[in-house]
Amino acid sequence: MRVNNQIRMLIVYHLIFGYIFISNLTTLLADDASTLTTNKTVVLTGENWCPYTCLNTLADKGLIVDVLQQAFSLMNVKTSYENETSMKRAVQNTLDGHTDVFLSAEIEQGNELYLTHEFFILDETIFVVRKDSGIHIEHPADLNKYTLGLITEYDYYDPENPWLETITHHQNIVSIGVSRGESHLLKLLLRKRIDIAIVNLDVAIHNIALLKVEEQLKIIQNDITYKVYPGFRRTPQGLKLRKIFLEGLKKLKASKAFNKIYKKYNIAMPDWNLYLG
Repeated sequence: MRVNNQIRMLIVYHLIFGYIFISNLTTLLADDASTLTTNKTVVLTGENWCPYTCLNTLADKGLIVDVLQQAFSLMNVKTSYENETSMKRAVQNTLDGHTDVFLSAEIEQGNELYLTHEFFILDETIFVVRKDSGIHIEHPADLNKYTLGLITEYDYYDPENPWLETITHHQNIVSIGVSRGESHLLKLLLRKRIDIAIVNLDVAIHNIALLKVEEQLKIIQNDITYKVYPGFRRTPQGLKLRKIFLEGLKKLKASKAFNKIYKKYNIAMPDWNLYLG
C-alpha cells in the first residue's frame, strides 16, 4: 500500500506540475503575442549603398529600408531612417545603441548583432570595364594585369574565394572612401584612371543608369556572392525588435507589396530555392 500511495502521489504531483507548466507556458505565449509591439520608434541605419540603402534625403530610401519600414508598419511600429556615409560608423552606431538596426549586415557580423534567418539581397560583387578596353576576365590571375578600383572600407578578404584572394594581394589598386561612393569609381573608370571597378551588381546597374553611360561600360560577372541581412542589437530589446520585424515580414510577404518593392528598385528577387538558410 505504501508503494501504491507513493505512486499515486507521484502521479498527482506530475499532473499538478504539468498543469502549472502548461498554464504558465500558455500565459507566456499569450503575453508574448499581445506584447509583440513597441511604442519605441525603431531607428534604422545604413551606409550610402543605393539602391539598397540610399540617402535619407531621397524620396526612395532603398530596397532594404522599404522592407524594414513596411514590415514594422504592419506591426503598428514607427520607424525612422538615418543614413551614414561610412559603413563602419553605421555599424558602430547600432552596436553603441544610437540606432536599433544596421540594415546591411553579412554573416560575419552575427557575433555582434542578431541577424535574421531571412535575407533580402545578394551582395554580388562584379567587375565593370570600359567597352573599348578589350579587357576579358576569365580567371582570377587575369586581374593582375590591370589597375583595380575599389571601396576602402569594404572587406574583400576571403581566402576560400580565389577572386577575392587575388584582389586582397593585388599590387596595383586605387581605393576611395565609401563616402565618395561607387559612382566615383565609375567616373575614375571612364577617365581611364583605373581599368576595372569592383562594385556590387545592383549598385553598378543603378549608377551606370544615373550616369547614363550604358554605351560605354559593361559588367563582367564572377563568383563573389554573399547574403545580406538586417542586424539587430544584441540586447533583450534588440531580440524583441527582431521578433516583431519577422512577424511583420510574414504579413508583408503574404501581400503583393513585397514583390512590388523589388520591382520599384528594378532588383531581381533572389532565388530562395538556391539560397536557403
